[in-house]
Amino acid sequence: MTGVHTGDRCCRIANVFADATIAAISIAGSGSVQPSEVLVENNYIGTTPGGGGAEPNQRGIIVRGFNNRIRNNLISNNLQNAIELDDSLATGNIVEYNTIGLPPPACSGPANRTVMACMAC
Repeated sequence: MTGVHTGDRCCRIANVFADATIAAISIAGSGSVQPSEVLVENNYIGTTPGGGGAEPNQRGIIVRGFNNRIRNNLISNNLQNAIELDDSLATGNIVEYNTIGLPPPACSGPANRTVMACMAC
């Protein structure tokens, strides 16, 4: 799987990923077949629409693929890691311009247990 895009490139409409039992977003394949060039941008992960309230996920984003980009997301209130780079194949990924672990002023939930975890480093 290559070239998948989650979110709106123009910031007009944001997806909300909330109440997931494993992870809000999982960029993962099977064995040596892993996704690449996935773009996750302009989403609310672990919050209500608009980012004003808490809707926790177990984890925010799990990445096991390579050459993916995670940018311009609000990732907060998750019970474990906000972003988890998990596997020796999780290489070449770019994480940029996200608001991670800092809830908006109106948000009553926890930040994230861990901002980023690199499980295979």
